[in-house]
Amino acid sequence: MALHIYIPVGLLILSSTLIIQRNIDQNTYQYYFSDEATCSAFMTMRNRLTYVAAGCLTWASLVILFIQA
Repeated sequence: MALHIYIPVGLLILSSTLIIQRNIDQNTYQYYFSDEATCSAFMTMRNRLTYVAAGCLTWASLVILFIQA
């Protein structure tokens, strides 16, 4: 749905949904791992990847907004 609207707004929607989904998964992943250290390492990786992806989507939307203006 986010890709069918104005592209910069759609990218910001995708960025925010990535962060919202990370917050939801943070509460549910603890049930998937039997070891606390493994869960912690996985969440560290998940946080970094999510924030990098959200940052890239946000950066792309800002570039599109200001380059086309």
